[in-house]
Amino acid sequence: MAVGIKEIGEQVGVSVSTVSHILSGRGSRYAAKTRDAVLAGAKELGYVPNATARALVTGRTNRIAFWVPDLAGRFFHEQTCRFHKLLRHDHYEMISGEFDWYMSDPSRSVGFTRMDVDGVLMFGGSLGGLRDVVERNFPTKAPIVNLGTQCEGNLDFVKIDLCQATRDAMQYLIQAGRRRIAHLYLGQDERYQAYLDALQAAGLPPELIPCTDGTKERVRETVKKHIKKSGCPEAIFCWNDEAALAALRGLRELGRRVSEDVWLVGCDGIEDLDYLDAPISTIVAPMEKVCATAWKFLRNRMRDPGMTQQVAEFAARFIKRS
Repeated sequence: MAVGIKEIGEQVGVSVSTVSHILSGRGSRYAAKTRDAVLAGAKELGYVPNATARALVTGRTNRIAFWVPDLAGRFFHEQTCRFHKLLRHDHYEMISGEFDWYMSDPSRSVGFTRMDVDGVLMFGGSLGGLRDVVERNFPTKAPIVNLGTQCEGNLDFVKIDLCQATRDAMQYLIQAGRRRIAHLYLGQDERYQAYLDALQAAGLPPELIPCTDGTKERVRETVKKHIKKSGCPEAIFCWNDEAALAALRGLRELGRRVSEDVWLVGCDGIEDLDYLDAPISTIVAPMEKVCATAWKFLRNRMRDPGMTQQVAEFAARFIKRS
């Protein structure tokens, strides 16, 4: 049977309200002897605080939500692990959930609302209508910090700038003599535009390989179909590292070699690339700093909801593997 504050009070010989105040951290007016006795009694009886009851008293759940577009993705998995460590250090619990901006009711895709948590860390809130989506589906006041490549509005945000790193990657390929450089892309974002700008500046035609979804199977088949129809590019710039891994598999199934026949460039800098026998260059952001800054912003906002907007930006860098 679960031990409650009533049982602790009976053992120590104090009232339920005294136990409640001391265990909730509001017992400074009681003598040290009383506080020590209550804490010792709670420990002896194996008392575990009721999170729901504590939240009703304090107005805090000590839970933070982390919303991402895809929990299965390796990149988001790595960021989830980073935030878990940061939050545990500050005695917070993290709840992760997928948030699909394209659903008619996005709140159903995460399974919880802002009422369940003290704050939200949101990765990749899309441009155009982010504020409307949040306010329509999550009207309560738990603050949100948005982080990723697309940030907007008056939310606190930590932006990752991929533009210069993408231009650096294209320049590397061009200087290495690659003239037929394709872009495997899922959507027209800043990577897409930086790719087009770099090729236009070099007088090279773009070669676009659109993909309808980000699954590895679809990416592999899309790359194979493009090569069978149009021949093999000299280099392929993929929208992320997992797409580059799927492209690698498709190339090998067609008998193409990386890097003898085609060079690959990804984006994200996931750990898996360090353990490949094929060299895949990548674009990587300082995610330790990005995540630490986002958590700092959220802690600031939870302490002071009326403070001015917090904004930070970190530039990614291109890492070449020959």
